[in-house]
Amino acid sequence: LLKSIHLFLDVDMYTGLTVHMTKTIAAGRQALKLFSQAMDEYLKAADGLRDKSWNFLKMHMNKHAFEDIKAKGITQNYNTKPNEQLHGLLKDSYQFRTNFKHVAEQCLVSCFILQDIAAFDSELMGDLKGDEVDSKITGMSHVSLGSKCPATSFQGLEESRKDDAAFMSFCIKLSNHLNIFFSINNISFPGGKCMKLGTEDKITVYYFMKVDYRYVVNW
Repeated sequence: LLKSIHLFLDVDMYTGLTVHMTKTIAAGRQALKLFSQAMDEYLKAADGLRDKSWNFLKMHMNKHAFEDIKAKGITQNYNTKPNEQLHGLLKDSYQFRTNFKHVAEQCLVSCFILQDIAAFDSELMGDLKGDEVDSKITGMSHVSLGSKCPATSFQGLEESRKDDAAFMSFCIKLSNHLNIFFSINNISFPGGKCMKLGTEDKITVYYFMKVDYRYVVNW
């Protein structure tokens, strides 16, 4: 039985892939074949030891798994797993936002209230996306900055954040960081000299950074 469970994990791995190719389907079918053989051996060895039937729907579904994948796409398209996380949200809404009567209507109203709160927060904080700037500032196409503040001196920045220990001697910390970064990455220093930022030098603060992540499957 343990051998069968081990082989079933291989089958489960192949059926759960989000991208399939000819060779992954072939490997999955081979794993399914080995699992079926191991189960046949187990059923023969366990015959008469316990009154249990292995003829049930989920066991039978495996036989058609890879034909279904070829016909319908990955199993994520038609199984129930994507909805399982939703149950927790429904449970929370039921327990904390209803009086256990007319639940559907109350959950719907709570959703509208949450949307209104989110819209109010967005209006209060300002639309950061509307203030998005060119990603060339970061040097990376998938990273962009926004919520730009007026340029200020290092002295002014440190004074405005004097209660934040991270900004103590911020000018010196940034100078040291840039010098180390330039040295490690073999970047030429401006004017051929190490940087030494002064308290009257200007700095522009951005309160918003957006990173676009791209999902890439690499076989």
